[in-house]
Amino acid sequence: MERNQKDRQMGTNSNPAVNINRLSSQSSVVQPEDKTTSDVQSEPPPEGDMKITTSDVQPLALPLTNSKPTQEPLRRSTRDLCSPVDVDEKTYQELTDILVNHFKPARLIIDGRIKFNTIVQQEKSISEFVVALKHLAKTCNFGTFLKNVLRDRLVCGITNSHIQQRLLAAESDFDETLKKALMLEEASKNADLFSAS
Repeated sequence: MERNQKDRQMGTNSNPAVNINRLSSQSSVVQPEDKTTSDVQSEPPPEGDMKITTSDVQPLALPLTNSKPTQEPLRRSTRDLCSPVDVDEKTYQELTDILVNHFKPARLIIDGRIKFNTIVQQEKSISEFVVALKHLAKTCNFGTFLKNVLRDRLVCGITNSHIQQRLLAAESDFDETLKKALMLEEASKNADLFSAS
C-alpha cells in the first residue's frame, strides 16, 4: 500500500496496469507504465506483455478522464466499484469486466425458470406457445431435461381443458405430445366450425 502511494507521488506505477489518466490520443500503442517513466513508452514491451491499442482504451479512458459534468456519475461509479483499489491499478480488461457486470448483470437461472414455469398459452396458438416456451428455456440451463420440461410445461400451460385432458391420458415424449396437441387443436377448430354452421 505504501509503495503504491510513493509510486503515485513520484508519478510512477509499479502495477503493469494501464494508467487511464496518462493516455495520449497521439500514440498508436499504449504500453504498461515503466517504474522510471510516466510517459507512454514507444519501445516494444518485454515478451509476454500485452499491447493495448488506443482504440481499445479510448472508449473507457475518455469517459473516465473527461472533465464534463455529465461523465461524473460514471467516474464515481467506477471508483466505487473498484474500491478499495484505485482505478489506476486496474487493467483495461478488469475495468471493462467490472463495468459490464455492474450495468448488465447476468440473468439468474432462477429468474428464467420462474418465467418459464409460469407462462400459459392465453390467446396464442399451440405453435406460438411452443415457440415462446423454447425462447424462455434458453436461459434456464435445463440440459438433458429440456425435452421433459418442455413437454410438462406444454401440457400444464395449455388453456383448452379438453386438449389438456387428452394429453394427460397418455405418457409420451415432447415431440409426440406436441404432435398430438397440434392435431387436437386443429380438430377442435374444425369442430367449432361445424357447430357454428
